[in-house]
Amino acid sequence: MKDGVKKMKLKKVSGSRSGRKPQSASRSFSAALEAIKAGGFVSRSAWEEGSYLFLVGASGGKTLDLPRTKVKVNVCGFIAKCTPDGLASPYVPTHEDLLSNDWFTA
Repeated sequence: MKDGVKKMKLKKVSGSRSGRKPQSASRSFSAALEAIKAGGFVSRSAWEEGSYLFLVGASGGKTLDLPRTKVKVNVCGFIAKCTPDGLASPYVPTHEDLLSNDWFTA
């Protein structure tokens, strides 16, 4: 532990969601975004094997009760990135992601 931060060992999961890397990756971010919007899973050749993007809340119209309040909120869809260790979080593309042509369906 250094400076009060404990390092955690993460279990590595081999293989991508589909279990393989693509033979040739030549899709743009625009094509990847269309695949995500259609309910698919996409990844980049440059990313760690097993990482992929997917759409959360695609059905729309869902409401959620906020804990400890009487407030209901509408849940909108967003893109999430899942890592090989199974952690998913909201995804914001980098400039490199936006301009790359190595996207593939995972």
